[in-house]
Amino acid sequence: MYILVNLMKSKLLYFQITAFCLFLYINSFSQISNRIYTIGNSVTDGVNFAGFQAIANQKGNTHTLARHMIPGSPLELLWAERNIANSGFWTDPYKQPGFAFPGYEWDCITLQPFDRGITGTNGDLQISLNYMNLAKDKSPNVQFYIYSRYPRIPQGKKWPSAPATVSGTVATADDWNKCWDGTYGTGSQTNETKAFFENLVTAIRNANTASPILSKPVLMIPVGDVMASLNQKMAAGNLPGYTSIWDFYSDGIHVNNMGSFVIGATFFATLYKQDPRGLTVPLQYGTIADNVRDTILFTVYKTVFSHSLSGTSFADIIPPTGVTISPKSLTLSFMQSQKITATVLP
Repeated sequence: MYILVNLMKSKLLYFQITAFCLFLYINSFSQISNRIYTIGNSVTDGVNFAGFQAIANQKGNTHTLARHMIPGSPLELLWAERNIANSGFWTDPYKQPGFAFPGYEWDCITLQPFDRGITGTNGDLQISLNYMNLAKDKSPNVQFYIYSRYPRIPQGKKWPSAPATVSGTVATADDWNKCWDGTYGTGSQTNETKAFFENLVTAIRNANTASPILSKPVLMIPVGDVMASLNQKMAAGNLPGYTSIWDFYSDGIHVNNMGSFVIGATFFATLYKQDPRGLTVPLQYGTIADNVRDTILFTVYKTVFSHSLSGTSFADIIPPTGVTISPKSLTLSFMQSQKITATVLP
């Protein structure tokens, strides 16, 4: 920081400089303006866009969100229809990515992998790179995210609230763990495993390093990891009334209001890098008991800010407790300048 004084021998007081330095630091934690574009199917819609906006607004943020959604579609099909004006569901005036990316600047773009592998011309690696290339000219500083979603109900199982007409045995917490912790490439539903999403993010990062497209490495929205942690708490009896994360499902692949709140809070903590604890439940997510809300928000907080691929850490949300400067005082003559170093605690 440099101070230039236009008055002969003006003396800068310690408390004035300290207050100014602390003001600058505190304001780095202030409101954020995010322009977000999401690409996916109805699983991405599980974030509940109005609820997600309400969460962001609770913290005073400016939130703009657009989407391209085709029900049941993988990224391959979404990419193929990026330039079709009536394709799927979209947000005016931005429309599909073929129009939105060259025409508007974005801060965050999220991609939801679905029913494809990593490699190959139709794999999620290549399609992700395609979207990055499409966005780079208008949004060279955009941050891409892979939405690491949750697994669907395995064959022969059903979610706890399924009607009697649905066949199969009720899925357990252990069934969910087996789906999530499976080895990518071995067995069914392996593109819904933790390993798949981590491998995909790593592959995109490596490809972008080898042939740079964007300056920022792709990050992950770790919804699956948050649900894994909640599943463990439920199985251990630490969330009364719930036995597994399947209780947050509304059918074999979609979530109920509590599941949507998990997704919305995880998107918020990751994209805004802000502490979700203390949030109230927006009306768009219905009524959620206080103990469930607090457990969800604490789990999101612990998971997101400790995740190696989320792009954030606990340091991002620690408020300042003080600031020291060096030198503590100085006298400057007309048109002189002096460097002042501010050290913020912690």
